[in-house]
Amino acid sequence: MVLLARAQDEKEGRTVAICLDGTEVLALARSRVFNSQEPGNRLAETLQQLKEAGATAIAPAEYTGADLIAAGYAIVAPQSLVTGSAEQTLAVRFQGPDTEVWSQRVWAEVLKRQGIEFAGKLPPNTAFLFGLPVSWFEAESFRLAPSELEAARAAHLLVYARISNPPNFDREHFLSTLRQIPGEYSIIFLRDQVAGYPNHIGEAAAVLRAEGQTVCVVEFANQLGENALARALDGEVLRVHSIAASELPTLSLPTITDRFVRAVTERGIRVCYVHLPANAQDNLAAATGFVRAIRTALERAPGIRVGEPIGRFTPFSSPLWMVAIIIIGSVAAGKYALRLLAPVPPGWLLALWLIEAGGLTALLLIKPWPARQLAALLAAIVFPVLAMLLVVRGLPWRQTASAALGRILTRSAGGALLAAGTAVVGGMLVAGMLSDRLTMSKVIVFSGVRLSEAAPFGLMAVVLAVNGWAQEDLWRPYWLRVTAALRGLGERPLLLWQAAAGLVLLAGVAFWLARAGHESGVGVSGSELKLRAVLEDIFWARPRLKEVFVGHPALVLGIALAHGRCKGLAKLFLLIGSIGPASIVNTFCHLHSPLVVTFVRTAHGLWVGVLLGLVAVVVLHALDGGRWLWPREAAARR
Repeated sequence: MVLLARAQDEKEGRTVAICLDGTEVLALARSRVFNSQEPGNRLAETLQQLKEAGATAIAPAEYTGADLIAAGYAIVAPQSLVTGSAEQTLAVRFQGPDTEVWSQRVWAEVLKRQGIEFAGKLPPNTAFLFGLPVSWFEAESFRLAPSELEAARAAHLLVYARISNPPNFDREHFLSTLRQIPGEYSIIFLRDQVAGYPNHIGEAAAVLRAEGQTVCVVEFANQLGENALARALDGEVLRVHSIAASELPTLSLPTITDRFVRAVTERGIRVCYVHLPANAQDNLAAATGFVRAIRTALERAPGIRVGEPIGRFTPFSSPLWMVAIIIIGSVAAGKYALRLLAPVPPGWLLALWLIEAGGLTALLLIKPWPARQLAALLAAIVFPVLAMLLVVRGLPWRQTASAALGRILTRSAGGALLAAGTAVVGGMLVAGMLSDRLTMSKVIVFSGVRLSEAAPFGLMAVVLAVNGWAQEDLWRPYWLRVTAALRGLGERPLLLWQAAAGLVLLAGVAFWLARAGHESGVGVSGSELKLRAVLEDIFWARPRLKEVFVGHPALVLGIALAHGRCKGLAKLFLLIGSIGPASIVNTFCHLHSPLVVTFVRTAHGLWVGVLLGLVAVVVLHALDGGRWLWPREAAARR
């Protein structure tokens, strides 16, 4: 029920904006020769043609004094205030479509700094700095150019105003800045921090809410304070994807368009912030062609529309009573996994279930998000273990099965599907606990990604090493068997090949865990990027590599080998195969990815991975020829 509501919410929010960098568009307009040489007409005509090519928005930036000088709107020079006097002060002379606006704003800042109140008429095109250095003027922000905003609205483009966080945040000044931008607009903050950082984010959020302004968060930009501001706004933010202008020369046009499409379809991006490539910054035909290619690629993606995004502003959230039911169910699954692991008496299981479910439910009422995160983490650990126990307990560990290939393939595929299905159920429960506007906007992310992948692997390593699943009905025989197995492991001599194999396995696990998490500490190799690109060309939602090429094939091989005589090798592959169910649950923990993408990605990873595993079994069976792995004789007791 929760996931159905979330899927409907995601379906309704599939409109994306194509937003162009305002500074680059202005430079493009200036570079062109028009029949009319008026700057305003140049910009208006440029914006109109870019809109026809597919742009839906523009992001003009507020000007600093240095920007005004660079754009030719301001000229700073010494000037005598009294004719014939040797005393001079710096004068700023303005030109261009917003001359009077810039002049009055500079005058206002200068007089404010001098503590002067002046209500008379000030010179319309010149301001005097009165002893202030030119560095002050260059660093000062003077807001957006009205002519650029008027041109954007005349072209019926959305406006994403780029404003900065003032050095000393002042609520009234920030409010004044917002109100001096006419019409409706959204905000993308300039430079490395959001408004109000570090100590006034709450005040900034209150002003933004009162003014009804929408804030955009640029993914991977990691602006200081962005997460705190987004949380203070209750997740009512638009997520933006951009490719840095410096990176564009290294990418082909298909790669660029594909990156925007992937960001929108797989990560819930609602604004594509487009920088123009170098060859398009003074060539309108190249610029319109570039924008048109991006729009065409986006509109070809299933369910995506180009227009004005609404974000995820519906009050979507899993009701606490539903979350409590999901938590109670996941705790019950954990107790079932414990019963498969050890012969715990039913009374103990019931008591443990009541204590854990009651404790988490009580915490949910007091601290909702910590409770949801903790319950989700426990479920993300329990369900991969449960999936593996369901498979492992059904394997013929005490006998050698028939070498009939068809039977081996059927049981191997069935076991892999059982494990994957169990993991999908666990992933859905985790998604149900955490689905909320805050998580879907990536304001809150699932905590403990590495732990949720490492813990099931470590638990299954111990279980497989000592045959630690429940094979008895009473606790004492089980305990004696498991402790004896542990002592046997400790007393067994370690052979050189075993040590080498263990080191290789540990290195692989360390690499896998280093790559896990929201912020990977290990880069992606060129060959892996090429493999990803191939899979992205084949599949609408690319399956995860560790499922396709590691987890699922290894699980199929492990089940198949367990039907032969080489039980130790089977356990090794089963351990590696536990990566598959853990990865499936982890996929559902990416709450900002649409549910349909998660299900499709999981399905592709499963069928391709199982198919690869079955092919490997067929090849091994043919090479073995019934001599070692799968003997030809009928199953016999060891």
